[in-house]
Amino acid sequence: MRKEEVVFNKKLLRAEVKSSASKLFSTPFLLKLAGLAFLVYMFTLCYSRAESVEPMKAFDPFKILEIDSNASDKDIKRAYRKRSLETHPDKNPDDPLASS
Repeated sequence: MRKEEVVFNKKLLRAEVKSSASKLFSTPFLLKLAGLAFLVYMFTLCYSRAESVEPMKAFDPFKILEIDSNASDKDIKRAYRKRSLETHPDKNPDDPLASS
């Protein structure tokens, strides 16, 4: 082989490597890769937040109103009115728990 042929073959080989690399890292590929990375990041973020959430406490309105579970409608209404007066911010302006 002549020296010119060797140089030409090296240049051709370099051009083929560059073209295959440019196809691999093309704009659509990079956009897909960025989208996939974003989805993985969001999944791990949501998963880590979901693990750190404390389970909800059971909601028991009878316990809040301090009455029995078999109380009559009249007793429930009476307890509700009493509780609403205790916690209403307009009725208790000095109580910080009433405003929250």
